[in-house]
Amino acid sequence: MHLGWFLCLWAVAVVAVACAAAPRCPGRANPYPVYTASPRLWSTVTNGKLYVAGNGSDFFYIQHLYGTPYEMGLAHGTLFKEIIPTGLNRFYDWVEGQIEEILPWLPAYVAGLVADFGVPIALEWTWNNTKPFTHQRYIDEMNGIADGIPVNRQHIYNINMIAELIKAQCSIIGARGEATRHSLNGGVVHLRTLDGMGGSTMPIKDYPVVTVYHPSGAPTVANFGWVSFIGSVTGMGEFVGVGEKYWGSHNQSVMKTAGEAWTFVTRDLLSAPDFTSAISLLNHANRTCAIHLGISSSKNDFIGAEVVGEEVIYFNDTSINYPQHPIFKGMVYWDKHSQPTPSYCFPDLFQQQYGHITAESLATVVAPMAETGSLHSVVWDYVTMQAYFANARKTNATDGDVKSFTRQFTRLNMSALFAETL
Repeated sequence: MHLGWFLCLWAVAVVAVACAAAPRCPGRANPYPVYTASPRLWSTVTNGKLYVAGNGSDFFYIQHLYGTPYEMGLAHGTLFKEIIPTGLNRFYDWVEGQIEEILPWLPAYVAGLVADFGVPIALEWTWNNTKPFTHQRYIDEMNGIADGIPVNRQHIYNINMIAELIKAQCSIIGARGEATRHSLNGGVVHLRTLDGMGGSTMPIKDYPVVTVYHPSGAPTVANFGWVSFIGSVTGMGEFVGVGEKYWGSHNQSVMKTAGEAWTFVTRDLLSAPDFTSAISLLNHANRTCAIHLGISSSKNDFIGAEVVGEEVIYFNDTSINYPQHPIFKGMVYWDKHSQPTPSYCFPDLFQQQYGHITAESLATVVAPMAETGSLHSVVWDYVTMQAYFANARKTNATDGDVKSFTRQFTRLNMSALFAETL
């Protein structure tokens, strides 16, 4: 073979390998170092302590709550009594602007009411449909928040119903075993990024808080959310972790409007003493709308689920297999797109990281390269007991990009948060 032909073939081969190795992703890795400083104590009240964490405009709150559900709610309301009224007004203004997005999800007779009287009617209607199925402890907690400010209790009920109306195109990744063999000795790592609920436009982005519940005689849990929200969209408990994604390809006829709001179902799971108990709770819940769930545990479990009013379907690492969603042993995942996904980004990144996946790599490489997590991004593992948290840029901030995956992540010592005393 002539040298020229050899060099030509060699160049073609190099280009082919390079193209195969380049992930088919729309974004780029996060440019900022992870912020690792400890949270700073801000204030204390009866049954509550408030810390500030994060760096610069990427700050967020961490509140520790103790006592009965009502006492925890009262502490929550008292700690944020200067913030919640403004936040509620901004929330109502914003949600009124989403009326066209919300109407298709409602029965025709309710949609007519919303069109005539506005979104608050839809929120109150949702509350009235779910209240009979809502545990008294959650009602007590919301009452405590309202009384600690004070505001009309219905406002707190309403804001906690928004996730029932506005669905979320999010991502879920669970990796363990061979996928984390060299990084976490096979331990489980769990990603949940939130792209829905208005994404980076929703005003709740200005009020991020990690609420750590310390109930007597029950597991301590960390709920990653926003001030005045008590349901869980993303959470890591001592024993069980949960993250959600909207399920868009379901059969509409199996949805229900009367049942326990899905954010309260997920908080039930988050508070379970073990993985088996969490699965049992999910199987027996009075479920409503259609969602995907990723459920992890401190005992190295991870399972995916498609959940709707009339059924639950479970998925493991071999349950789903098509070109854009190949099997990776030890991994269960859904990206932010409606399923089946059209994107090759996740598998391309997993191919590069397989065996060495960590919470930090999922947070700072996978999420931003896949451009998932417009509102918030959370990743944790049960080996190092660390979590990585980022939120969308606040309204009054001008530095950096808007979406959470482009912002600076903060690393949290979850063992320390769970061990915090009053």
